[in-house]
Amino acid sequence: MKIKDIIIKDYPTVTSFVGVNSIEENLLKHNYLVVLNDDGVFQGILTPSDVIKKPKKVVIDCIGKPICITTDESLSTIVEKFEKFHSVALPVVHENDFIGVLEKKHLVHYLQSRIDTLFDESKLSQRAKETFLHNLSHEIRSPLNGVLGFLELLESKNSQKSSSPDKFAVMIKRCTDRFLTTMNNLIELSLLQSGEKFEIKPESFVFEELINELVEFFSFSIALFNREINISIIDAGEKLVLHTDKKKFKQILFHLIENAYKYSTPNTERIRVGYTISKSKNEVVFFVINRGECINLEHKERIFNVFEQIEYKDIFNYGLGIGLPLVKEFTNLLGGNVDFNCVNNETTFYLKFPFDSIMKFG
Repeated sequence: MKIKDIIIKDYPTVTSFVGVNSIEENLLKHNYLVVLNDDGVFQGILTPSDVIKKPKKVVIDCIGKPICITTDESLSTIVEKFEKFHSVALPVVHENDFIGVLEKKHLVHYLQSRIDTLFDESKLSQRAKETFLHNLSHEIRSPLNGVLGFLELLESKNSQKSSSPDKFAVMIKRCTDRFLTTMNNLIELSLLQSGEKFEIKPESFVFEELINELVEFFSFSIALFNREINISIIDAGEKLVLHTDKKKFKQILFHLIENAYKYSTPNTERIRVGYTISKSKNEVVFFVINRGECINLEHKERIFNVFEQIEYKDIFNYGLGIGLPLVKEFTNLLGGNVDFNCVNNETTFYLKFPFDSIMKFG
């Protein structure tokens, strides 16, 4: 808890040897007084109950042993002290220096605001989960409907003794792949969220060949939505051989490309994929670039949260909100980190890996 925002530094005071009769009105007005000696050093806090217990005394005789709050105490400990000592206010110290007063009414107000905030966040979380469950149905049923539809066409073709059902067979395979990808993502994300440790199975492969595999996959799957996709590889001037978990690295790029496609401006769905090598920084940086609606910086952390999706006008927000969370989890697992920036409606996602985590030498 950060109590510094509710610490009062302009508090009512009284000096140590003033008679209690002369401060009664001021004490009742504020419900407490901070007692300071002639040098301004904190002595304790005086309350009306103290005066009732010891009438006709000077102030210093009425106050008991000071009960203080330190700036690093937990919220529960602070609440316990207020309840235990029935205090209306407690002094706050930092490294034994008196820095101000925390009033019970301000603490109660702070707790109420925190409750309200947590309640609002829980409503947002619930809404995100409801959206997730709604979209889950869409993401599962659409590929299955595609499978069933093309099976019917195949059956019709076969009944007519068609000699070339291969094209439809490929489309069935793509629909099935889409379904399996969605289900695998859900399973893997659930395992990651539960703390499951994933085994990394490194192997050597060529980056450009992996991108070509993804290009082939997207060229078929995107066609199902009557749209086109143009993925171009920015040649860095040399063939890049990677040594890492190919399956997980492919999943990372799959989600970044799919996300880039989803938020590209219509008719400008040109997605650029590439990498740069920095020997001075000992790292390889992969990137996926698209043009379209920019992601506000205020959403920079949100987009990597599970089930979170940024809504944009005129863009159908399909998907489950698990792609970028998986990108972050798998990138970290492979020893890298992910980030993005957006300039002039051009969004670039970066994957930064040290040489020794993504390449093999010798």
